[in-house]
Amino acid sequence: NKIIMRVKLLHKKNKGLIALATIASLFMSCDKKKGQDNTNNNESQKIVGYVYTSTNGEGGNQIIKLARYSDGTLGQEKVYETGGKGGSDSSAPVNGDYDSQGAIQIIDNHLLAANTGDNTVTVFDLDKKTGELKKNIVVSSHGERPVSISYTKSNQEPNIYWVAVANQWGIPTALYDGNKYVELPSKDFFKQDLKKEDPSDKNRNISLYKFNAKTGELIFTKLLDTYKRYWGGPVQVIFNHAGDQLALTTWGIPHFLTENPDPKFVKPSQVIIYDFKEGEPSNKRVFEEEGLIGAVGFNWSKKDNLLYVTYFNPIKEKDNQGLVVLEVTSDKINKISSHETGASADVDEACWTAISPDYKRFYAVSFGTNVITPYDLDETGKIVKTLSYTGVNNKGHDPDLKDMYISSDSKYAYCLGSFQTFTIKYFSITDNGLKYSGEYNVETTKAYQGKTGKFNFQGFVGYDL
Repeated sequence: NKIIMRVKLLHKKNKGLIALATIASLFMSCDKKKGQDNTNNNESQKIVGYVYTSTNGEGGNQIIKLARYSDGTLGQEKVYETGGKGGSDSSAPVNGDYDSQGAIQIIDNHLLAANTGDNTVTVFDLDKKTGELKKNIVVSSHGERPVSISYTKSNQEPNIYWVAVANQWGIPTALYDGNKYVELPSKDFFKQDLKKEDPSDKNRNISLYKFNAKTGELIFTKLLDTYKRYWGGPVQVIFNHAGDQLALTTWGIPHFLTENPDPKFVKPSQVIIYDFKEGEPSNKRVFEEEGLIGAVGFNWSKKDNLLYVTYFNPIKEKDNQGLVVLEVTSDKINKISSHETGASADVDEACWTAISPDYKRFYAVSFGTNVITPYDLDETGKIVKTLSYTGVNNKGHDPDLKDMYISSDSKYAYCLGSFQTFTIKYFSITDNGLKYSGEYNVETTKAYQGKTGKFNFQGFVGYDL
């Protein structure tokens, strides 16, 4: 059975109310507008780099390219077809949202993008002088619902990278669709022993490839590992800086839009780390804790000894642990601290993450409440201060915020309005946190603003000229 995904919706604990998003029932194909500029930008500003995201809509998937200006704004929009399909489905219960991070990556002079809707990965050739893309190849993801890509350079073969692709499959979920309680994919699913092997296990996996940075060839080598239903499918996968460890998060099984997730349904997320050497994983270590559910985004610390992981659906007794810091050792993963995200009165649904290029600050993005919480880091990578969270003016379009991108000089931050507004939010980075300064309205999807789930922008990368 195909699992119908969900959109996580704002839940105010102190008022006991749930603000539900409207399901958009009209199916339309993706726009295919080319090379359009946003008139709100100052085009006289110097171009200092380019950023990319994907529309991940209900039709063909598209890459959006934008020039990044010296004043922190964006413009010169251009769209490229991936040749694959997006993973959105606005007609599904609660608009068919799902979680992922890292769906696009830039490797040397190439851009790789996951096509969640048809289980493929597209490789583009990238002209770094102009930011232009040219489609090279489209290959199978060797699983279902590819959502995250990571890479590390081979130490033995010139021009070769190891590329890992996380295939999520689907997310079993208990929730309310409007006033109707539903169990997805079915009530019978939850009656099974979810720890037992199942034919679907092979579709929840990490697939491993060799990537030739000279030719753009992406060659499948093997499935690195597969995952059982009890802990959910992978959400994000990241090699560490040294390339000798590979980490991933799984989603668990959540029960949300309630103050008291039912132990009958919820299952913990896992954070998994493998040692990695020239395509061979070993020394698998796992962290899981009862009550910590819905792990989504994470980042490695500068010294590869810490992981910063967000959880969107912790149980009530742990709802102040939206962010958890884990210490990585050679034989285990230890929880060393936990931190609140967003406002204490909200179930804010912390999901997406970013770390500044100088490793002095970490950011947690809360999808449900459209806020970003910054944290100051010391030289060891530990969190020393939680700064004030910053919200955006979304005109009632909640929830919306997802992936972040930080400029290399740590002056500007950008966040995708992925799910309803189809915008990119601008922030200045200050000593006290973030200052919201405006947004870029993506021209390609502008006509669909407010049509929840028509698109679900996925992945956010860039580079400097």
